[in-house]
Amino acid sequence: MPEAAVLGVGIDAEERNALRHLDEAALRRAADRWLTPAERAWCAEQGSLEESLVVVLCCKEAAFKAWKGPRVVHQVSLALEGSAAAGRARAEGAEVAIQVEWRQAAGHIVALALAVGTDGRPA
Repeated sequence: MPEAAVLGVGIDAEERNALRHLDEAALRRAADRWLTPAERAWCAEQGSLEESLVVVLCCKEAAFKAWKGPRVVHQVSLALEGSAAAGRARAEGAEVAIQVEWRQAAGHIVALALAVGTDGRPA
């Protein structure tokens, strides 16, 4: 079996309270606009829509940077596992495998994404 080649790396960091200025209605509008139904469902399972929305957007940005594809960031679709504090995700529908991990530290959320392939060539 061929070894996986790293095709791209993306990182993003956001303040946990980056969306604190938005009220609940604005947070819901943002989630409806930028997240897929599965991502919104994951957010609903977390304790705070504000914090979980920041997590998903941070992960989308990291995946987008790793992908280097022609799409725009909100078109990245993630399957998320874990909590707002830490977890993993994989991008769905990408031409390459994109894995994302995130952690909270010192009031920030940091996400690292790797785009990997098996033949060493970009998709």
